[in-house]
Amino acid sequence: MRQLLGYAPEELIGTNAFDLIHPEDVATTQQVFARILAALGASETAEYRLRRENGSWRWCEGTSTNLLDDPSVEAIVGSFHDVTDRHEAVDVAALVTATVEQAQATTDTHTLRMEIPARLPTAQWDADRIIQALRNLLSNAIKYTPAGGEIVVRVQGMGDAVQIAVTDQGIGIPDEAMRRLFVPFYRAENAQVEARGMGLGLTVSKGFVEAHGGHIGVASVVGEGSAFTVILPYRDG
Repeated sequence: MRQLLGYAPEELIGTNAFDLIHPEDVATTQQVFARILAALGASETAEYRLRRENGSWRWCEGTSTNLLDDPSVEAIVGSFHDVTDRHEAVDVAALVTATVEQAQATTDTHTLRMEIPARLPTAQWDADRIIQALRNLLSNAIKYTPAGGEIVVRVQGMGDAVQIAVTDQGIGIPDEAMRRLFVPFYRAENAQVEARGMGLGLTVSKGFVEAHGGHIGVASVVGEGSAFTVILPYRDG
């Protein structure tokens, strides 16, 4: 902790860990911790800002694991490292535009159309991870949309967050598959024929989005298509 945040170990005795977390990140961190507590052996990784001894904030990536059932440990074990350099000022419109253009270059049988406001606030993100999350959504949209179909990417400001929606004209997702959609390696039955890859793309995208304090959701109609919606806080304050 001294190297990461500047505190001597004895200075943190009796300190509530959540008091060191940035107020905007507390709710997300509490949700992660609750999920870990609820399942023995569970492990999650998240990013949040921690207050240094000098009062400044640093982005940290923490991985916590529930080892309460391990007789030699009987604790929640965590590891943390500084990832501040990964968080940079991001031009949201430029990031989405470049990612969609790259996806368009992978297909000559689909049309990718963008609806992006001329001006959006600058975001404070790990750009590489958000790009990868969007690439996964676009790749799936292309994969499951028949040749000649259109994929629309809509970006909309929502106060202190931005919404990015990827809507396709694909095969759609059955209701019974929706609750397992983000489970690693899972594929809906109607996606088996079209499937390529390991079935991890949505899981990875969900993890990257939630690590930024965001949310990913989906609405779908079988035979008509799906709309994946990502909501990400700008976190520029």
